[in-house]
Amino acid sequence: MKRSTAFDAIVLLMVTLGAFHGAGRSLASERFPGTLLLDGRCLARTRASLAEDDSSPRAALAKLVREAEAALTVGPFSVTDKAVPPPSGDKHDYASFGVYWWPNPDTQDGLPYVGRDGRTNPASRRGDRCDTPRLSAMARSVETLALAYYFTGQEKYAARAALLLRTWFLEPETRMNPHLQYAQAIPGLVEGRGYGIIDTVSLLKVVDAAILLEDSPSWHDKEHGALKQWFGDYLGWLRTSRHGIDESRTRNNHGTWYDVQVAQFALFVGDRKTAAATIKSAKKNRVLHQISPGGRQKRELARTRSFHYSLYNLAGLFSLARLGEHVGVDLWHVEVKGKPALQAALDYLAPYADAEKPWPHKQITKSRRNTPLIGLLRRGYLVYQKPKYLEMLGKCPEKIRLEDRSALLYSQPREEAMEQATLKPVGFPGREWHRADAKELRFDTEILNRITAKMKEAKANGVLVRDGYLIAQWNFGGPPEKRFDIQSCTKSITSLAVGGAIMDGRIPHVDVLVKDYWPDFEAGPYTDKITFRHLLTMTAGIVQTTRYGTGQDKQLPAEPAEPGTRYNYLNDQSKALAGALTYLYRRELGDVMNETLNPLGISMEWGSEARWDPDVVTADGRTIRRNCGYSRARFSASDLARVGHLYLQKGLWKDKRIISEKYVEESLTPCGISAGPRREVGDDGLILTGGYGFKWRQHEYNGVTTWGMHGYGHQFCVIIPEYDVVMTKLSNWRDKSTWIGCETFYPLLIRSLK
Repeated sequence: MKRSTAFDAIVLLMVTLGAFHGAGRSLASERFPGTLLLDGRCLARTRASLAEDDSSPRAALAKLVREAEAALTVGPFSVTDKAVPPPSGDKHDYASFGVYWWPNPDTQDGLPYVGRDGRTNPASRRGDRCDTPRLSAMARSVETLALAYYFTGQEKYAARAALLLRTWFLEPETRMNPHLQYAQAIPGLVEGRGYGIIDTVSLLKVVDAAILLEDSPSWHDKEHGALKQWFGDYLGWLRTSRHGIDESRTRNNHGTWYDVQVAQFALFVGDRKTAAATIKSAKKNRVLHQISPGGRQKRELARTRSFHYSLYNLAGLFSLARLGEHVGVDLWHVEVKGKPALQAALDYLAPYADAEKPWPHKQITKSRRNTPLIGLLRRGYLVYQKPKYLEMLGKCPEKIRLEDRSALLYSQPREEAMEQATLKPVGFPGREWHRADAKELRFDTEILNRITAKMKEAKANGVLVRDGYLIAQWNFGGPPEKRFDIQSCTKSITSLAVGGAIMDGRIPHVDVLVKDYWPDFEAGPYTDKITFRHLLTMTAGIVQTTRYGTGQDKQLPAEPAEPGTRYNYLNDQSKALAGALTYLYRRELGDVMNETLNPLGISMEWGSEARWDPDVVTADGRTIRRNCGYSRARFSASDLARVGHLYLQKGLWKDKRIISEKYVEESLTPCGISAGPRREVGDDGLILTGGYGFKWRQHEYNGVTTWGMHGYGHQFCVIIPEYDVVMTKLSNWRDKSTWIGCETFYPLLIRSLK
């Protein structure tokens, strides 16, 4: 008996999800993919939720798998498949025709064609002369297959995606030449035009898909490098050709999507300078130019399909904002009349998720397709945390909403939350933290009582925060405003200053040489090879010069090593970092940090220099006191938690970008060189994973990953990104009776979370 297609899909999905069964939270703690437009953290969270038998994205996954199975049978596609070559005579050149252009009824030969906005000429999509259908099918199939590979782990999807990529971009016989000279031609008028660059918006999907394939044995490093070369060549054409320059000057959705392409392709090939400049210019040229204070997109509302183009342009602006996160440019909160412009635009469109609500502008099509609004609402909720967006999602037909791919790409909000629309938005404290009930924010109060008992035993001050709300505050070491010497937690504060220096433009990124920015830097025979990243990750390979007269001296390396080959937890690496920052700013690091932290409502102090390590920096003939980069910062427990909350919010504080999201991601990613073997500490299975980021250390308990600042005497600030939790514990480090550390508190904290 022949089985139904639906039955086959269910069986396939069961097999697919079986691969995840039992994986649990370990998937949530893995390194997320480095996709550019797609949010890698969201993708990783979705994959983890599928492993945890979370039903919310299952319908979307089932549809994705069905589409991936279909994609296994199509293509491969090539520009050389067209029967009629473009004017160049070279079938490797892409060709297409203006979709809204029709034969002239007033001439015998129909030339020149005339425009009819919003009305598609079916002949413009004929595959014998036009490559657009093949390009769209290739990009759509590659994205679908790559996502199916990522979420299911089945290599067959990656293998097919790799074949499609090779055929379109790499194989000499079938590859597309990297230009669009003959795109969107108008018979009788032009052989190609800048407006045709909108055709390659579909290539944005290809870039992220290729990144998802990087771990697949079917997609080789050499091929990935060749694909980058293709996009580098195409990027050069986009920026220098007559067509590209024309498109860059358009002021509607064409200009928006031109910028998205330039920025993403530039990031893909490693040209961060071009990406950053493009996105910075978009603040004025795209966001503020296109969006009115009321959220209307005036240039799109003038079109005959105004609803479609308003959604399409906003999707482009959202894409630019997402790309801006990689280079520290915040478009999400660019304001028009005191409100984020992108939020205003989404607020204007959101009510029309309800198909019954009439659209008050011109729309010549009979139906109003609002499916693209589903993804915008999901993405908008992640950024702005407005329950209204969940409410409007609920207005969309349930089957469409559940199966929409955005349920996989933006793993929150969950469907049950959409129905209730009662989620508490992430909070930011003013003078004080906003309080919330422990049960309301899903804590086991019995275990919290055990944490309180341990805090009392440690004579410690501390706070516990979730979603930006204060759950508990302990003041067993003094009044809540008391500042403690946080010891080596200072290292993490110094790493924050490096992120600030990148935001200020004092250094472009962490892979520049320290010597190039601090000429007096000296750290042994490999000085000229040491980067800021090496100092941040304790992999500079230097020999410690500062001696403590303690047992730690016996563990110090005797010989220097090639930077990037050896991890050693040495104070001199943080000392050098502080020196470089002092030279960059020509001011004491403490003053710089207070300015950086001021938007968080923090006023910190710096203690005296360590008696064994006085130090100054000389710049412009002046001697500047260098604040100790590895100890002596003084914080209250509450204020240190604000720093942790900043990292959980990916460097954003309310509407101000303090450090870039990319910098936060790198800070909380293991550097790739082991900080020691995985080992259990304490009596409760807490694993020191050996992961070290930018002065943040990784731990794991019961499959949940934590990142912490740690200081001598068991001072700590720990964050749990998976649960949006921060906890601090500070005490008098000189009193050893207070030394109750992470091996006691972290397991209790994780077990208290629901």
